[in-house]
Amino acid sequence: MRAVRKRVEWSQCYAYEIERLKALLQVEKNKSMMLGETISSLKQDKELLQQELTKKAELICEFLQDQLRPDKRRVHSSSQMEAGSSHQLISSFPDEGAPFESPALFDSFEEVEVHPLDRQRTIKLSSKRNRDGENTRVRMKNVVGVIARYMTALQEFRRSVSMKVAFDRVGVDRNTISRTAAIAELSLAAPEVFHALPPWDEKEETLAHYAVRCRQAMDENIKAKIKAMKARGELLPIVSK
Repeated sequence: MRAVRKRVEWSQCYAYEIERLKALLQVEKNKSMMLGETISSLKQDKELLQQELTKKAELICEFLQDQLRPDKRRVHSSSQMEAGSSHQLISSFPDEGAPFESPALFDSFEEVEVHPLDRQRTIKLSSKRNRDGENTRVRMKNVVGVIARYMTALQEFRRSVSMKVAFDRVGVDRNTISRTAAIAELSLAAPEVFHALPPWDEKEETLAHYAVRCRQAMDENIKAKIKAMKARGELLPIVSK
C-alpha cells in the first residue's frame, strides 16, 4: 500500500511540474510574440523614416542639379563668383538660424519634427544599426547627392548648433561627412576650380577618391577662404579626411 501511495504522490508531483512548465512556456511564447510585434513596428518606422530621408535627398538633388548646370554658371561674372561663391549652389545662403529661401527642400524634416515621438525615433534609428545589420542612413551615389547631403547637414547644424544632432537628423555619421567634405567645400569656396576638375566617373572612381582630387585642387588661397567660411558658419566646422 505504501508503495502504491508513493507512486500516486510522485505522479501528482510530476503532473504539477508539467503544468507549471507548460504555464512558463506559454508566458515565454507570449513575450516572444510581443517582442516580434515590437520589432515589426520598429522596422515599419525605419522604412517610413528612410522614405522621408530619400524624398528629401531627391528634392535637394533636383534643386542642386538645376543650380549646377553650366549654362546657369555662365550668367555670373568672375567677380560675382568670387564675392558670392557660397551662393552658387543655392539661391541664397541664410543668416545664422534662418531657413533657406526654398522651403520645399526641408518640408520632410518639418513633417517629421511635428511629432516628438517620431523625432526621438529618428535620432535613435539613424544613430544605431538594427540587429539584422541594416542601416537607416542615407547613402549618396553621386557628387550632387554628396553636396546635397552636406548642405542639409549644414542647415541642420545652423539650426541646432550641434553637429551631432545635425548629423543624426540628416541620417549620416561624422566620418562619412568628413570623408567627402572636400567636395562640398571646394564647390562652395571655389566653384570655378570645382567645375574645372575632370568630372567624376562612377565607373572608374569612388566618391572618396574624387574628394581627394578636390582636396588636392585647393591652393593656399582656397584653403584660407574655406577656413574663413567655416568661422563664419558658411561651412561645417569639420576637418575633411
